[in-house]
Order: sequence, then C-alpha cells, then structure tokens
Amino acid sequence: MVAQVEQVRPTQERTQIPSPSELYIPLSKEQEYAQEHNIEFHRLQNGIRLIGVNRKVEDRATASVYFTFPTGAYFDPSDKSGAHHFLEHLMAYDLVKLGAKHHAKTNATTRMTELEFYVKGPAHPDVSEYGVWPILPHLINTALHPLEQNESIDALFQSEKESILKEITMYHNDPAFLAAKAVRELVLDKANPNYGFSTGTLESVKNISLADLRSLASQIIVPDRLVVSVFTEGDERIKRKIIDTLIDQLSNFPRVDKAQNLLDRTLLEQFNSEFALGKEYTFDIPGLNENLISSYLWKLPCERFIPERSALVRLQELLQDKFWTYIRSRGLSYAPTVSLGFTEGTANIVLALQTDNTQEMTDAIRKTLMDDIKIHVLSSITEEEYENLNRNYHLAKKAVPREIGERFTDAVTGVSEKDMIFDTDKFDLVDDAVEVSHFKTWVDKLSAIKPALLLFKDEVFMKTGRSRVHPAEEQVQGDIELISPIPLPVPGLEERDERLAA
Repeated sequence: MVAQVEQVRPTQERTQIPSPSELYIPLSKEQEYAQEHNIEFHRLQNGIRLIGVNRKVEDRATASVYFTFPTGAYFDPSDKSGAHHFLEHLMAYDLVKLGAKHHAKTNATTRMTELEFYVKGPAHPDVSEYGVWPILPHLINTALHPLEQNESIDALFQSEKESILKEITMYHNDPAFLAAKAVRELVLDKANPNYGFSTGTLESVKNISLADLRSLASQIIVPDRLVVSVFTEGDERIKRKIIDTLIDQLSNFPRVDKAQNLLDRTLLEQFNSEFALGKEYTFDIPGLNENLISSYLWKLPCERFIPERSALVRLQELLQDKFWTYIRSRGLSYAPTVSLGFTEGTANIVLALQTDNTQEMTDAIRKTLMDDIKIHVLSSITEEEYENLNRNYHLAKKAVPREIGERFTDAVTGVSEKDMIFDTDKFDLVDDAVEVSHFKTWVDKLSAIKPALLLFKDEVFMKTGRSRVHPAEEQVQGDIELISPIPLPVPGLEERDERLAA
C-alpha cells in the first residue's frame, strides 16, 4: 500500500505573484528595509554603494570585502581586447602578495561585465596586525590610486604581459576552454556581452601598452556605480570597524565627470539566429583524444521572476538522479550529468555523458538515446514523485532557516543590476506559488521539444590515434615559453567566489 503523501499548498493570499518591478525596494524605503533586516546600506555622494551585514556567531571572526566595478572585458577598446584583464593583473599583483603574507585570501577577477577585487580571511577586531586588517588599506588604495601601488610598474607591466601570453596559450591548449568557446560561438550572437572571453587574444595583448592601461584605468576605476560589499561573521565590531574605515576613506574618492558604461541587459538575450534545437553539431576539440562527449541541449524561454523558474531548479535534482541511474545501468558512462543555467530570459538544460571511445557510443546508440531518455528519465517520473517533489520543496522553506547571507546577496545583486535593493520577501511569494503543475510543465516541454545534440571529439586522434600540436602553439612568437596543457578554469565562466563562509 502506497503511503499518502501530504501536500503542502500555499495559501491563496501568498499566491499573488509580484511583478518584476515590485521585487525592488523603493528608494524612499531603503533605509527602513535595511534597518529591519540588519543590513547596512550607504549611498556615498561620489556614487559608491556600500552594503554590509554581520552574521553573529560565537566561534568565528572573519570578513569578506568585495570591490565590484560595473565594467568588464565586454567594454574593452575594440582593438585592445584583454585590456581589462591586463589591468586587473597589474592592480592585483601586490594585493595577492599581501594576502599570502597575512594569511588571507586576496585576488581579483575579470568577467565580461564586472571587474572585482576582494580580500577575505581572519578579522578579529582586537588583532589588527593579522588577516584582513593589514590588507584593507591596500585594497582601498588600489581603488583610489590604480597603477600607483607598485614602484616598479614598468618592469611589472612587461613580466605580466609575458604571463598573460602564457595564460592565453594554456587556455587554448585546454579542451574545457575550447569546448566552452565552441558552444558560445554556436549559441550566442556576437553582440551578446557573454560571447567573448576576458583574456583577449595573443595578438591584441601584445599590442597593449602601459599608456593604454593608464588611460583605461582613468575611465573605469571611478566611483560611479562601484559596489563595495562587506560580509562579516562574529562580533558586530568587525563589521562596524570595516564599514567606518571604508566610509572614511572612500568618501575621498572624488566624483568624476566620467560615468561607467551602462550595460544594455537586452543584449544578454541575443542568440545566434542559425542555432536551432533538433540539429546535430560536431566540434573538433584537440586534447580530448579518445574521449567523446555527447550533450543534449535545450534552450527554452524562462523569465527570471516566475514560479516555473524556481520549480526547474528543484526538478534538476530529480532529473540528475534518474539520468545518472539510467546511463549507469546501460554502462555508457561513469559520471553522466545534468546541468542548468539561466540567462536573462532563458533556461539552458543540458544532459551530458562522456565515453572512453567511439565504440561505446555508436551512431545508432546516440540517435536512439534521446528517445530512451524520454522513456526512462522524463516519462518515468510518477505522480507520487511529483507530489513528493512539490511537498519537499515547500517543507524545505519551513525547515531550513534563511541565512542572513541570502538577503545580503539579494541586496548586492539588486544594487549591482539596477541600483535598487531586491526584496527577499517578495522572492518568497514567487517561490511559494510553486505547484506540481510547474514541474510537469517542464517535463512536458523537454519531452516534446527535440534538443540540439552537441558532439565533442578530437577528429585527428579518432582518425589516426595520435595527438597533434594545437594551432595556438604555432601563434606564439618570441621568447614566450610554451606550457603543457593543464586543466584551468575557463576565463569568463568563473563562478563568483562564494561571499559566505558556510
């Protein structure tokens, strides 16, 4: 006898889904909202936004401070791709060395639309010579006086240029980078800010001068829409000390006439008009050797602030379990995966598996596998599983306390995107409206729409059994030492460093 599954249904009152504009706190109520939820929020006169929060615990004393400039590789000068990334290297050089000296993590990252510097580590309020404290002044000065922290800037420029050229060569010998590049060029329109990669090319980086970087720094390292976020754990004094220091020092960051380029977010939904679901695409990826990766990709409309999107996030977990179980039972792959990614108004669902050789994944198996996935993965979800999925989704909201960092992250994201704080409580209204029908709708879509099949393989190795020299090695001129292919993070695809210490 099958046990009855308790259904948890939102009340009628909480099923009223707010419109996207209602998800933001009105400017007139920002401070009221911030005070109610122990968020510290300041708008400095020079354009800087400062957000801070403390998680009060007895056994920690840590801090994370992020400086996020709303500019990135997408805004590189047209003939100087990689300039933002190059500038980041120079600005972060001494910062990284200080982190190692004081046992804190310091670094910087260049994304297509953001340039970020950070420090995180120990921050005991009574031990000012250790951890974050000795580094914080340098982090502030890096923003206030870019390219002025290192006395040997000319020598540093030359050494970092060589390092970046080696870095680009490594990436172009890395199959993960090449696969990501191939998919971006297939799926995205060239006008999409996420089409490119932050590092630039060998040719463009060689042509960048120190004068170019000084000019770029004067345009982008400005207070306009700079977001400084502070997350501390432990004594409230940690946050207070950092916030007071930041306000005192950053208020001296003079407002300038130059404003940051505003990102047209509609461009994030520009896709390659020639890409289509239902087609098969093959990519020649040097370095995969005997491996063959088969990915089934759905790219489906999905707005940002709707219950369906929340439901898909939880559904992914069930699909992963069923896909893994089925593929393993067939003996086709050891670690098949299901991944989910979102852009502004699109959901990207990928079912992928890697096999050791083409014998395991013949054309016949590959062509029938999608039908098998419909039968053994999508259509195999029972009514009881749907009800249990919905039940656990809502019970989790009751059973798992909201971390203070969730509301903090919502605030930072809202201010970064629209210069307005996201209202986490309004997000809850969207999540509370999730029903069984939302899970079923996605399964119906995935079953009815044929995905694109992306095949990644090393054509030369498959035909000859031998590896080859990648063209990137032939492009490097001069005394740049080539580096053997090693797995590296794909530039531009790096996940944001976690703001919270779990």
